[in-house]
Amino acid sequence: MNINEIIKEKRKALSLTQEQLANQLGVSTPAVSKWESGASYPDITILPNLAKILKTDINTLLSFQSDLSDEEINNRIKDLSSFALNHTIDEIFEKAMDIISEYPNCYKLILNVALSLDGFAIFKVGNSDLDKLEKLSLKVEELYRKIMDSTDVNIKSLARQQLIFREVNRKNFDKAEELLETIPDKLMVDKSELKTRVEFTKGNLNEAKKAAQEKLYALTSDVNSQLLLLLDIELDQGNIETAKYITDVSCNLCKTLDIWEYTANLAKFQFYIKTKNADAFVETLSALIETYGDIFKQNNSPLYSEINLVNDNYDDNFTNNFIDTFMSTIIKSLETDDELDFVKDNPKFKEIIASAIKKSNR
Repeated sequence: MNINEIIKEKRKALSLTQEQLANQLGVSTPAVSKWESGASYPDITILPNLAKILKTDINTLLSFQSDLSDEEINNRIKDLSSFALNHTIDEIFEKAMDIISEYPNCYKLILNVALSLDGFAIFKVGNSDLDKLEKLSLKVEELYRKIMDSTDVNIKSLARQQLIFREVNRKNFDKAEELLETIPDKLMVDKSELKTRVEFTKGNLNEAKKAAQEKLYALTSDVNSQLLLLLDIELDQGNIETAKYITDVSCNLCKTLDIWEYTANLAKFQFYIKTKNADAFVETLSALIETYGDIFKQNNSPLYSEINLVNDNYDDNFTNNFIDTFMSTIIKSLETDDELDFVKDNPKFKEIIASAIKKSNR
């Protein structure tokens, strides 16, 4: 809401007339009427007293909303994503800052915008201009640091996580460990598991099923993330046989627990890059391209029948455009990746790159 709507709503909630509010503020009744109609605004010197009379704070009065619903946040991220498809990275950042300036104390919104900007920077700039990418990264980092003012432990922890990643990339390990120490350990009590048991005992079987499925999906995602991390460690240590075993475990986990095929191919992608298996890498890259769009579709497995794993705010046209543009940008960046020199003469790889360039030039 705008300031005029907030003044009117708060005044009526307190059963004050415009005249009564005007008298308490020492202004004329027509002045209050003009504020509420949007024809004019109260003088800045009046704001503290106005906020006190209306039993609110200046941030709320100025529409500096601290909370938005998840749906409202999703809608703003959808608008930003749609805008990103056809605008430059600088224009995207400008629009993002406009969104944040409207709700400067909504830390969940800021977190989602920051995470999106990180993705857009890679999406639009990639490895083509590393200096530009670093400058954009620093701008996003300012947002993560702003989130440190939040009182929400989860939101702060997610922002700290991103800051830790940045310090690790800079090899500032002392700073990374210092930030790590500020993240609270997991609670001894698992709220989601308790919710499942409470709903089950109450006889709310659908609610219990939904809570259990959400927990299963989260656990499966966490386990696979750890497998991919272990895979990287084993590959860096040169333990190829163990790395191959972990790759197979990751693939089987995704298959057994009905996770998208795209996710199952991520371990193979890592493995074949490190082992420089050109033919197998190209085959896996092709599979990743073909299955990437599936992660935007609802998983129809009976294991996740009660939960929605896709964003309903995105229509098919937006999703398809995003997939084409994103994949084309990522694939083009592979062409300049020195780690992929082993595959750059592969005819199929060249064909994939050429197709990506063609799509991005449409």
